[in-house]
Amino acid sequence: MVGKLTRDDLITGSVLPTLWGLNRYLKRNGLLRSHLANDHPDYLPLEPFNGNEYTQWGNIHETNILNVSGEHLNCSVNSNITEVFRYKEDFFEVSLDGILTSNANQKIYETENIRFMGKLKGKEFIELDKGDVILTEAKSTQHSIEEEPPLERGVLQIQGGHLCYQAHGHKARYVMVSVLYRGSSLRLFIYKPDAEMQIEIIERIQDFYNRKKGPDYYPSIDTQDSAEAFPKSESDLPIVNFTKNHKQVALDLYECVKTIKSCEVLRESLQAELMDVMGMHEVGVLYNEDGLGEEIFTLERKTRNYKAQPQKIVPAKPARSERAKKPTIKSDWRY
Repeated sequence: MVGKLTRDDLITGSVLPTLWGLNRYLKRNGLLRSHLANDHPDYLPLEPFNGNEYTQWGNIHETNILNVSGEHLNCSVNSNITEVFRYKEDFFEVSLDGILTSNANQKIYETENIRFMGKLKGKEFIELDKGDVILTEAKSTQHSIEEEPPLERGVLQIQGGHLCYQAHGHKARYVMVSVLYRGSSLRLFIYKPDAEMQIEIIERIQDFYNRKKGPDYYPSIDTQDSAEAFPKSESDLPIVNFTKNHKQVALDLYECVKTIKSCEVLRESLQAELMDVMGMHEVGVLYNEDGLGEEIFTLERKTRNYKAQPQKIVPAKPARSERAKKPTIKSDWRY
C-alpha cells in the first residue's frame, strides 16, 4: 500500500462513482467545481477531505485484505505498486491496490468466500494459468454481507483500472473486488474485464471534460449537488421568473411544501391528543386489530435525566459569507 499517486486535476479511478451519481460524499457538480477551481481563481474549491475513522481503518486493512485474497486463490501478491497507469495522457489515470499473480495452473471454484460475478455467474469454476494476473481492488465496509457489491464499492474502479493497465500493454485475465465486511467476513468478487463498462467509463470522462469547458453543470441530483454547482450568488442579477418555462416544477414544489406544512399542523394536534391520553404513562402502542394483533407503532414519552453542565463560552468566529444550502420558500399559502 502506498500513498496517493494520481493527479488531482484529472479524473482518476477513485472518483468514477461520482460520474455515475453514486458517491454520497462528492456530487458530480462538486467534482466539476473542484476541477474548475484548479484553473480559475473565480471558482471556490471544495473543502479538502482528510479522511475519517472509516477510511483510516480501510487503509490499515488494505494490505491484509490483499494478502488473504492471495491465500484463497493461491496467488502471489503485489500490494506496493508505485506505478500510475494511464489511459491516454492527461485524460484518465489510476493507482492499483493490488496485482495478484497465479502461482500455478489451477481451477478456482466458488466457495463461501469466492464469488463469480457478471459474465462468470453460473460457471462451475474458472481457470488460471501460472503467471495469470488478477487486478484487485480492496475495500473495507461496515455494510452487511452482499450477494454482489454495488458499482460504487470498487466495481467501477477495478474496471477502470483494467482499462489503464491494458493501455500500458499489460494483460489481466480477471479483475476482482475484495471486500471485508464489518471487519470479519471477506468476500472475493471476481469479474471478467468488461469492455462495455470500460467504453462507458471513457464516454463519461469525456463528457466531464466537455462540461468543464463551458462550464456546463450537470442536472442536479439533489440540493447538495446544486449547492456545490452554485456556491455564490450575485445580488444584482434580475429575479428568475418560473412562470413561462418552469411553472409545473414550481407549482409541484409549492404544493409539496404546502402539504408538509399542513401535515405538521395536523401532527402537532394529534400528538397533543395522544399525549393527553397517555397522561403519566411512558409508552403507548397501536395494534392492527383488537386483542393480540401485530404492533403498528409505539409512542414513547420517557423522562430523561441530564447531568449538570458548566457554563460554556462560545469562541469568536471570523466574519464570512456563505450561500444557503437550500432555498427558502415564502408565501401566504392562499392558492
